[in-house]
Amino acid sequence: MNFIFTEILFQTKETKSMKKFEEKIDITYSMGIIRELSEIVDNELTGNRSSASDAEHRAADFLALEMKKIGLQNVTKDECPVDRWQYEKGTLSFQDPEGHMCTVPLGGYATEADFSQETLQLIYAGKGTEKDYEGLEVSGRAVLIDIDQMNEWWINFPAYEAAIHGAAAVICCNTGGFGQTGDETLVSEDICGPCKLPVFSIGKKAAGLLKGLQEKSKEGISVCIDAKSVVERDKISYNLWGEIPGETDETIIVINHYDAYYRTVFDDVQGVGWAMGVARALIDSGYKPYRTIRFVMHASEEWGLIDNKYDWAIGAFKQIHRIRPEWKKKGFVVVNMDGGYACTGETKFNISCCKELYGFVQESILPYTEHAKYTFEADTALTTLTEDFSYELAGIPSFAAGTYDGCLADRTVLHSSWSGFQTGFDEELFRIIHSMFGKLILKLDRLAVRPVDFTIRIKEIADTMPEGYAEGQEEFQKLAALAGDIHTSIEDINDRLRSVRQTEALKEAAKDTNLALHEIFKYLMQNYVKFDWNDRMLVPHQRYVDNIKLLDRADRELTEANRAGVISALEAVDYNYYASYFSRETCRYFVLQVTENTADTWGKGMVENGNQDLYDTLRLLEAEGGMMDTDVIRKNISDARKMQTSYLETAIKKEREQLPELSGLMKQAQICLSELGKLAAI
Repeated sequence: MNFIFTEILFQTKETKSMKKFEEKIDITYSMGIIRELSEIVDNELTGNRSSASDAEHRAADFLALEMKKIGLQNVTKDECPVDRWQYEKGTLSFQDPEGHMCTVPLGGYATEADFSQETLQLIYAGKGTEKDYEGLEVSGRAVLIDIDQMNEWWINFPAYEAAIHGAAAVICCNTGGFGQTGDETLVSEDICGPCKLPVFSIGKKAAGLLKGLQEKSKEGISVCIDAKSVVERDKISYNLWGEIPGETDETIIVINHYDAYYRTVFDDVQGVGWAMGVARALIDSGYKPYRTIRFVMHASEEWGLIDNKYDWAIGAFKQIHRIRPEWKKKGFVVVNMDGGYACTGETKFNISCCKELYGFVQESILPYTEHAKYTFEADTALTTLTEDFSYELAGIPSFAAGTYDGCLADRTVLHSSWSGFQTGFDEELFRIIHSMFGKLILKLDRLAVRPVDFTIRIKEIADTMPEGYAEGQEEFQKLAALAGDIHTSIEDINDRLRSVRQTEALKEAAKDTNLALHEIFKYLMQNYVKFDWNDRMLVPHQRYVDNIKLLDRADRELTEANRAGVISALEAVDYNYYASYFSRETCRYFVLQVTENTADTWGKGMVENGNQDLYDTLRLLEAEGGMMDTDVIRKNISDARKMQTSYLETAIKKEREQLPELSGLMKQAQICLSELGKLAAI
C-alpha cells in the first residue's frame, strides 16, 4: 500500500471519528452534571465544597458513580492525604442606621473560626496595612478591611498584620479585582498563610453600612458573628479517575478539579461537566483509542495545605508525584479543562501551552480561530496557577483552557458567590469547547510521537543571558539547532505515520522515542525552570538578570533625585513590594514561609537564594528626609547588585554544567527518531 493511499485512508478514518464524536456531544448532559455537583455543599447559605470536607467526599461518590454510568472503565477513588477545611456557617448581624437588625452572609477562608452568636466590637482599618493601624486599638476586636487581591496584595499579608495587632477576626470587602458584580457578592481565595486568625469575606453593601456606622463611633460598633470553620491537618480526600482503555499503556490524561468555592458552575465545576461530556461522547461514538484516555478529577485544588505559599493544587501534586508516580513515564500529554469559562459576555479565550506544545495546539485550533463571535488563541502563558504544572514537573507536557489576566470571568464569577447559572452561562461556547478539546484529544491519539518542540525553551535560555556570556549563549544556540532538527524529525514521522498501529516494531520504536522525549522534557522542567517571588516560571538566571536591571534603574533614579522612581524599582526586586506597606515582622514571616518551607509541595525549592532584603532601604526612602541619605541608599543598592551578580554567575555556571547531560538526552532522542524513521520508510 503506497504512502499517498495510506494517508488518504487515514484522513478519511480520522474525519469519520471526529464527525461521530461531534454528533454525540450532548451539553444538556454536561450541564446536568454541573447543576448537580454545584449543589453538593457544606454550607447551605453560601455553598463551598472544600478540601477533604464532607461535601467533597459526597461529591467524590457522586462522580465515581457517574463515571461508571457513562462507561468509563477502571474507575478508582485514590486516597489523597491533604489538610481539611470545612466551612459550616458564617453570618454577621448588626443594627443599621434606622435601628433595624441586619444579618448578612460571610464568605469563608481556610481559617479556624468558632463563634456562636458572639458579640464583638468591629473597627474599620482601611486596607489593613501597618500605617492603617496607627492610632487604632483592635486587640480582641474584629477588623474590617478593604482588599483588591488582583491588583494589590493577597489576603495573607493584611491578615497576618491584623494578628500582630491582636485582632479577633478579619472581615474583608473586595473593593476591586475579583468578584466585582453587584454589591452583595462575596469572594474567597486560598489563604496562603496561618489558619489561626478567622478571616471572612463580606459584600460591599454591608461593608458600606458598617463603615458609615463606624464614622459615628470611633470606638467601633457592635456586631454579632455566628460562624464555624474547621481546619485540620492530615486528613483524606479522594482523587478520582476512570479511563477509555487503549491498545497501549501510553496515556492522554485529561484533568480538572471538583472542589469549589460557593455554588459556582464555573471554576472548575464546568471543567468536570465538560470532561464528563467529552468522555461520554467519545464512548458513545464507539471510538477505540490507540492510547488510553484517562479522565482525572482532583480534590483540594483551591486549597489543601495549612500555612504554605503553595497551598493550592495539592491534590494534583500528590496524585502524580506520590500516589500514582507510575503514570509519569506513560503520560503522553496532559489536557487541563480548568478554564475557558462559559461566562456570558466573554468572547476572547486562550489555550495556554507549555512551550513545547505551542506549535501543535496553534495549528490544531486553526479551524476555530475564524469564528465570527469568539476569539481563540494559543499562547505559552501556562503558569503555576493551574494543576498541570505538577504534571509538567513529572515530565508530561500539557496545555490548559486558559483565561486572560483581568478577563470578564476573573472580575465577575471567579471564586465569587455570584457564579451560578443565573449569572449567565454561554451554551454556544460550551458546545464549541467540547468539540475543540475532544478533537484535540483525538488528534493526539493519532500521532505516533509527542508533538513537542524544545526549540522555544532552549532559545529562551540563550536569549535571556546578559552581555558577557557569549560562550554560554553560543552553546545553547547550538543546542537549539539540535532541538530544531528533532522537531523536524517528529513532524516528518507524524506526517508519514499518523498512526503506529501498523506493526509491533513500529509501536515499540514509537514508545521508545516518546520515552526519550519524556526524559528531555523532565530534565528541562527540573533543571531549567525556577520561580521568582511572584511564582512566575523562568530560566534560573533570568530572575537575577531582572533584579540587576531593576537595581540599575533604581541607581539612575537616585542620581536624578526621583524618589518615587527609586521606590518603584526597588519594590519590584524579589519580595520587596510589601516592605512599603507591612511591618518587618509580617514581611519576614512570609519570606521564611518560602525559604524554610519543608512541606511536600510543587513549589518546594523553586525559589533559590532567598529574598534580596531591601526593607530598610525602602523605609528610609519613604521617611521624611529619606533622600538626604543618598550615600547610604546608593551603597545598599550597590551591595544588592553585587549579590545578585554573584547569584547570576552561579546560575549560569550551573546551567552550562548541566548542558552535556541535556545534550546527551537529546542525541538519544535523535537516535530513537532515526530508528523510527527507518521503520516508517519500510
